[in-house]
Amino acid sequence: MKAQLDWQTVLEHFSPAWFAVVMGTGALSIALASFRSVLPLIPLQATFLALAVVIFVLLLAPWSVRFFYSPATIQKEFKHPVLAAFFPTMPISLLIIGIGLEKMAFLLPKSILAPTLLTLWVLGAAGIFLFALLLLVTFFQHPEIPWQSATFAWLIPPVSALIVPVLGFGTSSLYASNPIAQWIALISLLYLGMGSLLFLLVMGMVFSRHTLYAPPPSHLMPTLMIGVAPTSVLVILLLRLPIVLEQVWGAPEAVLQVLEWFTSIGAIALWGFSIFWLLLALLLNLVMWVRERPPFALSWWAYIFPMAAFVIASGVLYQVQTHPLFVGLGLAALTLLMLLWLLVFAKTLQGIWTGSLFSPHQPHAPSRPSS
Repeated sequence: MKAQLDWQTVLEHFSPAWFAVVMGTGALSIALASFRSVLPLIPLQATFLALAVVIFVLLLAPWSVRFFYSPATIQKEFKHPVLAAFFPTMPISLLIIGIGLEKMAFLLPKSILAPTLLTLWVLGAAGIFLFALLLLVTFFQHPEIPWQSATFAWLIPPVSALIVPVLGFGTSSLYASNPIAQWIALISLLYLGMGSLLFLLVMGMVFSRHTLYAPPPSHLMPTLMIGVAPTSVLVILLLRLPIVLEQVWGAPEAVLQVLEWFTSIGAIALWGFSIFWLLLALLLNLVMWVRERPPFALSWWAYIFPMAAFVIASGVLYQVQTHPLFVGLGLAALTLLMLLWLLVFAKTLQGIWTGSLFSPHQPHAPSRPSS
């Protein structure tokens, strides 16, 4: 049954997690591009990217208006141990759209593509830095956050920092003959360090929570998939790093050969962790689905972006090391990704039609340690 919705209701309950829809849809476009040599589905790739842009534009108005219409609600969400982590999904969406456009570079003249990517990169990087600071300042001053509240959604800020250099490295290559390229590459490296260390710190905390306490509520189980994203993104960055050093800083050939060898080994090792965590997250979610049938929530989009990141990492590895393992697992994950996207997107449209995604979420009782 379709609910009667008005703008006041939509704004009041407009979750910051909505931009995960843009992230997942845009990342699917990039995932298709990463295996273009095997599956040249350029029209489908362009369709998903265009859809991501349209969704971004539609979401931007209610997301922005809420900051002025209901600042008290925004402050409350910033202090929420789960919802707060989703605020960076908006600037992440800017970066994902930029990366998608970079993969369609053959359709755009450089005079348009370069400034567009630079604008998206600057806005995305600034937003991610601002939200990371605000979230940490808020959390560090919080009187008490129960361990049971920790979820892998806390990895979103570290992942957001890691995505900055993905677009930054590509943008710096377009400006290789311009001094601005060194600034872009330098700032991208700073975000690489910030995201990498934050990932290790947060991963350790949330891993401990899942080991020592009862599982989170079923609607938060999809966030386990987010653990796949950081190492998958690091695979992409490691393999891109030698190209940037050559194009921007003119690294000597001998240095590049050694660096390419080490980054390839490191990328394969990190990809191994991504495989492990992907299987672990899928297995735990399958067990949850066997035990109960949770209602749809926006957290289901956590299935999409991390798996897309794994597909992209597999495709980039296959471009460097043409081993059948990379293309085999990558295409298998891409097939599953497409099916999951169709399911989650259909459920999202249904939730919009019925209004269930704009109603207050019924809180679960906090989990307690097992005796």
